[in-house]
Amino acid sequence: MMTWKKKSMSDLEVRQLCYECKEWGFCLRDLFGLGLGTSDYGHLTVEHASMLLRNFRSLRDYSNQGFETSHKLQKQIYSRVTNHDSSGEASSLDQILTHHYAERLLFLRLCFRNAKECARKGGK
Repeated sequence: MMTWKKKSMSDLEVRQLCYECKEWGFCLRDLFGLGLGTSDYGHLTVEHASMLLRNFRSLRDYSNQGFETSHKLQKQIYSRVTNHDSSGEASSLDQILTHHYAERLLFLRLCFRNAKECARKGGK
């Protein structure tokens, strides 16, 4: 089994993994039909992993560590807001959603401010 976090793969390893991705795609198509019927991970593996390997010789920079960190942060927020980590009165779902969307709106506001500043300076 090849490790996806190697710094660089040989041509033979890349060709072998590309072949395995294609074979896995055929297997999934036979099982689930043309819609592939799988998750984003299935789509990424079948459609994009071989292209990334051919171009960059590694998938190390594309591992899902960022997704896992995001899930941990969401669990922490949920735990704090619902008081599952303390002995206080439980908060409502409204507070969880308010907190989550407030963070998203603040990020969107930052994006707009950065875009406005960039446009003002005439940058890209």
